[in-house]
Amino acid sequence: MRRLGFLLVLLAAPALADPLPLYRETPFAPLSGAADLVLRGVSHAAAPVTLVLRLDGPDSVNYRTRVNEERLIPPGPFVIRLPAQGLTRSGGAPHDLATTRRLYLFSDPPAAIEAEVAVEPAPPPPPDVIALDAGPVALPPAPGFARLGPDDSRLGGVRKVAVRRSGASACSPMVLAESIKCA
Repeated sequence: MRRLGFLLVLLAAPALADPLPLYRETPFAPLSGAADLVLRGVSHAAAPVTLVLRLDGPDSVNYRTRVNEERLIPPGPFVIRLPAQGLTRSGGAPHDLATTRRLYLFSDPPAAIEAEVAVEPAPPPPPDVIALDAGPVALPPAPGFARLGPDDSRLGGVRKVAVRRSGASACSPMVLAESIKCA
């Protein structure tokens, strides 16, 4: 396991901050089938620690053009699974894991976490679970999920309308106008 001794770079002082330590600078192999980016490790801190994963693609030039995943890690061992098909850049564009040019891991406080990163096949859903994806019709459903659209026979109601919301919302990207109320 690799010991993380990296300091979280503050946006307020980019000229004073050292470059982030590089964890990996080789692209991942092309993916076949459903895969997850898996972070395994141990937090040696007595309190929760912030772990940041940064993925740069060939065209990454700023915060909005790279993947920035941040997690609060409790003390002890941890496993974080990120579906490869679900990785998005901070600007909202999808990120192809096979095009990753640089991967950075860092924590605050520094040196609190030991971690390894790997790409593994996604586990299949349990046999007694029905997974429905109500996301945009233009995108394929998430691995292991079935598409759920307004014309799906499993849905009832008189007037079913797909609503595409922009920005962050407490509701799913597709909301059935008559049956779900969003705060």
